[in-house]
Amino acid sequence: MRKKKTNVRAARSKPASRQSDAHMPARPEPEGSAAVEDQRRAAGAVLAFYRRVRGRDRLSLTGAAGISSPLLSRIEGGQRLPTREVLDKLCEGLALTPFERFQLRAIAGYESHYSEAPEMVPVASDALKGALLFLRTPEDDRSLALKSNAKEVWIVASSPLIVAPEFFNMLRTILLEKKTRYVWFIDKRTGELDARLVRERLEADKDLKEQGVEWWTRIEFVLSPPALCIANPRLGIYNPRLEENLPRYGRAIYVSGGGPVGLYSLDTEFVGGLSSFLMQVYDGCQAIVHDPKRWFPDDAEMAKVSGTFRLLKLSKPSTSGQS
Repeated sequence: MRKKKTNVRAARSKPASRQSDAHMPARPEPEGSAAVEDQRRAAGAVLAFYRRVRGRDRLSLTGAAGISSPLLSRIEGGQRLPTREVLDKLCEGLALTPFERFQLRAIAGYESHYSEAPEMVPVASDALKGALLFLRTPEDDRSLALKSNAKEVWIVASSPLIVAPEFFNMLRTILLEKKTRYVWFIDKRTGELDARLVRERLEADKDLKEQGVEWWTRIEFVLSPPALCIANPRLGIYNPRLEENLPRYGRAIYVSGGGPVGLYSLDTEFVGGLSSFLMQVYDGCQAIVHDPKRWFPDDAEMAKVSGTFRLLKLSKPSTSGQS
């Protein structure tokens, strides 16, 4: 008994391992608690999901992780919670992305902080509720966007993803192959700079120029209050005006490390309400677009509630000015 106490004291006296600013260790829950049971079930279910979608059998994965096949079976079945070391080896064996690894460690109770979005840390109940968050690469998203029946897309974000090269490439492909219009509702504090960066890349694109794509007629920005342009998630509304009997729908896109880590469909009632609000804002800004000193709404009392907005159109480049 004394030896056990001595070991506990010795363990407590060991210096804690250093953690990065982005990932902080969670305080472990007492064994046998409802929280640990949820962590076992959720971590096992997510691990089994990743193993199956990657086409790995248990034998090959256990060999990479250095554990037995029966133990992995118990982990996936929710009877055992893997230690952090075993979990990291399983993640490595499955070649999970940094975010997927963080997600699993958080669900298992080994992470409690995420610097980019502290309020978005996954917990066990997220997995147990079965709310699907689909992961999608920019290439897959571009392919699906080209097949979609979206005539117009309105996006609410602090900054447009298209300032990043891989997402600009997705936009230019759609501009070359479809007639979709885009309106970004972006943070007024940085919006004009973002719009200028997008314009410079569009002007410099040889394919757009050679094929005579009038991109300046299909891209607009609405400088918006920072409170509207939440950093995470980004909201996309498709066919907001319900023109030509096209269906209206929306999605939320979660971003980490400069790129999307998952998306899910938005509730139709929420999409309808947001569309109505953005439509009122857009039409109000359109009516005063020729006066750069005016912001919508003019009414001071209304502005206190909604904030102020201004439409920013990309003008047609001059022939001599194009590079």
